[in-house]
Amino acid sequence: MAGASQYRASDFIDAIPGSGGIISVIAKRVGCAWHTAKKYIDSYATVRAAYDDECQGILDLAESTVIRSIKEGGAADARWYLTMKGRGRGYAPTQRQELDVTVKDLDSAIERELERLAARGEGATIDPPEGD
Repeated sequence: MAGASQYRASDFIDAIPGSGGIISVIAKRVGCAWHTAKKYIDSYATVRAAYDDECQGILDLAESTVIRSIKEGGAADARWYLTMKGRGRGYAPTQRQELDVTVKDLDSAIERELERLAARGEGATIDPPEGD
C-alpha cells in the first residue's frame, strides 16, 4: 500500500467474525469506508482468509437451516434442495414452454427466408411441389 495507513490487517481480521461477510458491517466496525475494507480484503491474504471463513460459515448456517426444515417436513425446501444439490441424481429445474405456431406459420417463415437468401444470391430457390 502506498503511504502510511491508519489501519492494520489485524483491525479487519478482528472486525470480520460475526459480520456475516457484509463488507459495510466490517467497515463500520473498523471505522473506515466500504472501499477501504474491500481493498484490505482484496490485498491481504490473511484478511481474505478471515473473510472467506466468515462467508463459508454463513453458507453452512443457511444449509443447516434448510436441512432442519427438510427434516421437519418442509416440502418446498426439499424441492429447492433437490434442484440445487440433487442434479447428480437427475433432479434439475425444468421449464415448460408452449408455442402456438402452425404449420402454415412455419411454411411462411421458410418462404420469407428463402426469398431473402435468393435476393442476396446466397441461397437456392426451391420449386414448389406440382399441383400447387
